[in-house]
Amino acid sequence: MKSIIILLVTVFLFSIEGYSQTDYYYYYKNEKRHFQVNTNKAYLQLSNKMEIDQLAQILGDKVSILDLGVDKTPITYRLNKNDKSSSLPTPNYWATIQFNEHLSKNQYFDKLKKIREKTEVRIIMPYLLNFRGNEVGISQYLYLKLKSNQNIDVLE
Repeated sequence: MKSIIILLVTVFLFSIEGYSQTDYYYYYKNEKRHFQVNTNKAYLQLSNKMEIDQLAQILGDKVSILDLGVDKTPITYRLNKNDKSSSLPTPNYWATIQFNEHLSKNQYFDKLKKIREKTEVRIIMPYLLNFRGNEVGISQYLYLKLKSNQNIDVLE
């Protein structure tokens, strides 16, 4: 009887661990850390400037707009002082949205797919939750922190 209980507990623990795993993860100090999908929020990159009411009309009544903004991002980057490349800032219009209904993971990704089909939306990314429950947003940018300016050669 004792071995059956131990077996059931072991199977239960492995099923919980497998259930909690997602396709989203990162490595921190050589340890794989998993994210959970936050099915309430998403990040949008828009093809042009628009007002909140315009975006709300496109997204429908079951979506709230939490934030709407613009960033000026350079098209090209200058890797070192001797590089003569020019950087032209281009506007990047973005929004953070929240769904006003509880969604399963499948429903959430179906909604993201439908929103992505709108011509005004260039990119849509999910929000994630880390192991502490903190929100983690995803964008199309990759940020690197170099230990020193001499490490810039590694990027070339």
